[in-house]
Order: sequence, then C-alpha cells, then structure tokens
Amino acid sequence: MELDYKHAVNYSTMIRKKYCEDAKEDKVIKLSVGIIQSQKEYEDQAEILKNFMMINDDGKTGEFPKTCVIIGTHLWGAICGFFEIKRAAQIVTPSSFLQTKALPTIYKAVHLKTGKSLLIIDRVLTPEQNQPEAMPGIPVRLMCLAGIERVLIVSDVTATDQLLKSGDLCLVKEHCGICTNNPLIGPNFDKWGTRFPDASKIYKKGKTKMIRKQLKEKYHIRNVKALWVPSLKGYQDEVEKTIAKELLQFDVVTHKGISEAIIAHHMSQTKEKEVFYLGVVARKYNESSTLMAHSWSSLASFFENGFDLIIL
Repeated sequence: MELDYKHAVNYSTMIRKKYCEDAKEDKVIKLSVGIIQSQKEYEDQAEILKNFMMINDDGKTGEFPKTCVIIGTHLWGAICGFFEIKRAAQIVTPSSFLQTKALPTIYKAVHLKTGKSLLIIDRVLTPEQNQPEAMPGIPVRLMCLAGIERVLIVSDVTATDQLLKSGDLCLVKEHCGICTNNPLIGPNFDKWGTRFPDASKIYKKGKTKMIRKQLKEKYHIRNVKALWVPSLKGYQDEVEKTIAKELLQFDVVTHKGISEAIIAHHMSQTKEKEVFYLGVVARKYNESSTLMAHSWSSLASFFENGFDLIIL
C-alpha cells in the first residue's frame, strides 16, 4: 500500500469534515453526554448509539458491531484504505469548560478484507487532557454499554528496550502508571462494579493472551511492559527522574491510550470486554526522532494482514 505521509497526518480532519459536517442528516447524530451524568442518562445515550449504528445501508436493522478500534488522530491515515465508513456519532458535552472539538467522534465502518463491521474512535487522549478525569470514559463507556465486546487501542509509544526500533509494533501485556489523573476518579455507579477493579487483568481476559501469542508468532509483534506517564509538557523533570528509576523494568513508555484501556476494563465487570493495546514505536527513548512514513507503513501492514485475528 502506497502511503502519503502528509495525507496520513491530515486524514482525521478530512474525514471528520466529510462524515460529520458534510454528511447527510441520516448518516450522523450528536450524542449529548456531560462529564458527570446519571447512570440512566448514560444508558439512554448508549441505546441511541446502538440503534443508530445497527442500521445498514438498505435501512434495515442489523447487528451491533462487537469490535472497537480507538486510534490516535495522527495515525488515522495509516488505516484509511482498509475501511469504508458508513455512519458517525459526534460526542458533545454541555460543560462550559470543554470544547466540543476536543471530544472524539465514533464512526461505524466496514473492514474491507473481512466484510465485518466495527466502530472506530478517532482520538486517543493523554492524561493532560483528562480534565475532568472522567472525560476519556464518555465514548468508551457508551460503546461498552451498547454492546462492544473487544477493544483495540492504537497509539504511538517510545521504546526503552534496545531491541525495539522506530516503526516496530508491539502489544502491551501489562502497564504501570505514575499518573495522578485516573479516569475512574469521580462518581461511580454501583451497577457497573467496584470503582477500582484489579488492573493486573486488563490485558488478560478472554482470548487476549492467545491472540497476542498468535500475532507474535505470525507477525513478530512483541508483547511488552509499558510505563504510563503524564504528558511531558510541564512535567519534564519529574517524569525524567521517575523513568530513569524504572527504565529497566519496562519496554516502552506512553502517555496516551491507557485511560481508555482502564475504562474498558472497568466496564468489563458487568460483561467481559477484551482489551488490546497496539503500540507503534515512534522513537527511541532520549532520541528526538518521531513517527516517520515507515511507522505508518508498519501499522498499515498490520491492518491489511493481521487485523482479522482481532476483529469479531
């Protein structure tokens, strides 16, 4: 697949305009969900999302997708050629201190190789953006309530392991965080389970371990330990010292996507959700280089050849 680097970077903006601003009214909806809402309000919005995403091109009601991909904005372009987008749901909030553009959009798409439907969220948030802390939970909770069974988070990571190089893919098997922002802080609805479930099982439920093994054997995608850090902006000295102490215990460092993994795991207490975190190595630790075209090519290759092991 020929990949245009500039097109990859700008793809998220292009697709949001096409499928949200310029789309026909029956192809896009807006879901109004505040940061702190009652359980019933969340469930009502999830039901709206479910009914909307179950509608097929012929207008008839089909099945709700079982798989969701949450991907970083700047990685959208790497996978655009493997999906056909059908519908879009914009998340909006009445909160005066949050801008609508900071919230993700949920797309219904068809994976062209398998013909299966899935949902795609076009933004991965950093701890710095978790204000208030429950913000990343909005689209993830809605999808879990609507019926999603498997979540794949895709984000760039920084490699601390010398064997990993820029462009490599890896699957997180466990993480440890030094972030003060936890997406589970805030009101907890008892029906969803305990506020802080055992985080050691986030990436170990259902068939996750077996699938990670298959991806490692077939596509040489390593299983790694991740260190979750705050956004480096404003935290450089603190993060540098902490990472230096922990460096040998972790293979990659990330400040994005873990909030979504925690929320999906939290929602697994009522019905199990399988969580995968696919890291794209953007750079080596202490190196200034960042995501280049070959990194996008690695990700594109995965969605062309390996994604059929993930999608339900």
